[in-house]
Amino acid sequence: MNTPTSKSLPLDACGALLAFDWADKKHDYAFKLSNSQEVKSGVVNNTPKAVHAFISKLLESMDGKPVAVILEQSRGTLVHMLCQHQGLVIYPVNPLTVSNFRKSFAVSGAKSDQADAAIMLELLEKHHQRLRPLVEESTETRMLERLVKERRQATDERTRCIEQAQAVLKEYYPLALEILDGDLTTNMACAFLEKWPEFNSIKRSQSQTLRKFFYANRSRSETKILQRLEMKERAVALTDDRAVIEPSVYRVRRLVRQLRALNTSIAEMETRIDELFASHEDAQIFESLPGAGAALAPRLLVAIGTDRERWRDANHLSVYSGIAPVIAESGNLSITSFRWTSNKFLRQSFHEFANYSRQHSKWAGEFYRRRKEKGIKHNTIIRALAFKWLRIIYACWKNRVPYSAAIADRKFMRNAA
Repeated sequence: MNTPTSKSLPLDACGALLAFDWADKKHDYAFKLSNSQEVKSGVVNNTPKAVHAFISKLLESMDGKPVAVILEQSRGTLVHMLCQHQGLVIYPVNPLTVSNFRKSFAVSGAKSDQADAAIMLELLEKHHQRLRPLVEESTETRMLERLVKERRQATDERTRCIEQAQAVLKEYYPLALEILDGDLTTNMACAFLEKWPEFNSIKRSQSQTLRKFFYANRSRSETKILQRLEMKERAVALTDDRAVIEPSVYRVRRLVRQLRALNTSIAEMETRIDELFASHEDAQIFESLPGAGAALAPRLLVAIGTDRERWRDANHLSVYSGIAPVIAESGNLSITSFRWTSNKFLRQSFHEFANYSRQHSKWAGEFYRRRKEKGIKHNTIIRALAFKWLRIIYACWKNRVPYSAAIADRKFMRNAA
């Protein structure tokens, strides 16, 4: 589910208003008909059967009119169940919005699930024009979005495994890190540690055995092989204490199994991501971005979505993504600060792309170089560069045209002159 458009359905077009305070085992709700002031409340068990039965019965009584639903969730089990029903207009709100709204009338901090449902119902009834209904993207776009996020999580998990394995190897078997150049991401590294998990095993091995191993794993540079053989010959054991070595071997083997599974999973997801992205209607726009590549282009696509009415303008997108700073003004005081509350994955995607673009875009590289010469910090420059890229990407996306390096470089040089 992506952030919806700013369009809102008039409440007089709805047959009823419904607020859910969701939980793990049950959902408290508050409900009222549009032509009535009576508020009804109750509880629905958090099971597909109970929720579907409740919503189906409600919609049957509406004579075809939609029902406006508000809840503190834009994705999750309850949203997935609600989206199965035609006739619901879903308004997801930030939990902080409800919390602050509650504090306006209950400064004591008193709170209950039923009270929160009633508060949300009031929020929907009196401020619905400031809320945005949930609009689903296509199945392909939503699938692509979830896959790129899963891939990122798997990559982060693999990084944690690698860091743990590196730390263990440094304690008892640093020779393995030297031979593998510290890179444990490859299947060759996993195979090496499975075959030679400790110093004595590699020290006893024949040079020809090592040579065959590297050839079999597509590492066939003669210079590199000779360097590795020399490392093995001159290496000295860090420790011969079995109390250190044997438990470490068990841990390395466990981490290697995890790395193999993660490598396989990441490769499978990347294949599916490539398939979905290649067939997407907006693929050519994001493929044209310099430095985006196979990993970042799909992430940027799902970050913006396909609904051209989703964002009011580029500033709306920059605020939601956290690229735009927060400006607080009072009297003569003006403070500019980092926007902490934002879509972290979206912001990370723009930042990573901006950083990579320096090596592939003439104007981006020049932008970075000029500010670096002024002594500005790296992260500050990247945020500013991401801010500029976001506007360019938004314009290409809005107009459905690929990025043109010639036009962008010419405009930048003219404005910088």
